[in-house]
Amino acid sequence: MYQLKQKTLYRSLKTIKSLNQQGYKSTVDILGEFVEDEKRASEVLKSYSELVETIAKEQMDSTISVKLTHLGLGIKSKIAQKNFSKLIEVGEKNRVGITIAVSYTHLTLPTKA
Repeated sequence: MYQLKQKTLYRSLKTIKSLNQQGYKSTVDILGEFVEDEKRASEVLKSYSELVETIAKEQMDSTISVKLTHLGLGIKSKIAQKNFSKLIEVGEKNRVGITIAVSYTHLTLPTKA
């Protein structure tokens, strides 16, 4: 489903570390857009949370970028707000920055997270 495949995660981490060694910072996201139901939104949240924890554990100079529609905004704004709030807690705990990628302004502009 939305779990990062180990091979993909390994390649991404290797690239981030290489960029960091060259003096660059990075921003990482999980490809995807709208999700169909709350269960899938929770799976995406879990994947992002694991990514944040891995970035912290590996001491990488990286942030993540998240689309709120990937966390459930297209289903119901409260789902996205709940998931984004949980992700913010994980980011703060692990000292990893989180940015919002905005693609669908008709959905994201009225949202208060």
